[in-house]
Amino acid sequence: MSKDPHQVLQVTAAAESEVIRAAYRALALKYHPDRDASGYAAQRMAEINEATRGSAGTSGERPGTSGARSAPGPPRSRAAPSCPLRRARQRRARA
Repeated sequence: MSKDPHQVLQVTAAAESEVIRAAYRALALKYHPDRDASGYAAQRMAEINEATRGSAGTSGERPGTSGARSAPGPPRSRAAPSCPLRRARQRRARA
């Protein structure tokens, strides 16, 4: 990568991941090839994507994702669902 990722995304080097994601989204909307037909837009979008992958704070994940679903967790028990609405439905069904 020839350019500094933070410079491409127009953020400071100390920018947090939320700021980096917001900058990516704004630039992606501006330079997406479907919205801007110029050849420069495609080149600029490629630079933005490359900078997002290489910037600190994103840990290589796709912008806008937290990476929480990347690793499988322990299987969920039917007895204790994580959703409060499901728990309420189960309580009503038992009564």
